[in-house]
Amino acid sequence: RRCSLRDGISRRYQAMVRRCVNMTSTGTGALTEREKNVCVVENAIGVRSPKTSDLASTLQKMEKTRRSLKKQHGADSESDMLLLAPCGKYELVYATGKEVVKRDRSDSSNVKRIARGFYWPSWLVNAGISFAPDESTNDSKNIKGAVENSARCGALELRFRGRYEWIPAARKLSFNFYEMIIRLGSMTLMKRELVDLRTVTSQAEYFDRSEQIRTLPFFIFFESNDSFAAARGRGGGLALWKRTK
Repeated sequence: RRCSLRDGISRRYQAMVRRCVNMTSTGTGALTEREKNVCVVENAIGVRSPKTSDLASTLQKMEKTRRSLKKQHGADSESDMLLLAPCGKYELVYATGKEVVKRDRSDSSNVKRIARGFYWPSWLVNAGISFAPDESTNDSKNIKGAVENSARCGALELRFRGRYEWIPAARKLSFNFYEMIIRLGSMTLMKRELVDLRTVTSQAEYFDRSEQIRTLPFFIFFESNDSFAAARGRGGGLALWKRTK
């Protein structure tokens, strides 16, 4: 249900992508900085053509733009920049480690933050994450729902299930996992609870009653649309996902 609420903004984003593609192919017109960045990322999730260093730099630019707009325009910038609540299924495309600070020896004020990343080898291990918002979540408040993280190599699959909370004003998605499942094809080899759920009726109740949001793992999203999502994790690394459904 909630994913369907994306339609209005989705049309605006797709129109921007078409403009980006047309101008790039014809060499006419001028692209905005955001459109240039979107072009780079669209190529990354499509044919993985940008170099890893170029893609990392582009993601850093997008993150910086998001922060500056937030400072200038407050919450209004969220709708202007088409940031959508993560929803549906995503496939990991690219990831980096924590940024390394490099200073210019001849100019101490010249500081660069270098993020060393790599394209995820999906041909070997397919890694994905999905977000399913609760039906009862009020549109004007934070969004809660079920989250699944999975890694699949051939017929062998490792899956984690848990809960998340999306805080729109902070672009922050906090989460935790409560169940681990290992499967071989259609056969379940192991299913184990990661926390004691005997005193509650569901993972949702445990998340609401027992978790302290500020202590949980999280992602701070700086881009989320119908094509891809990009965020920085609690550990400092960047991640780029392609939306598949």
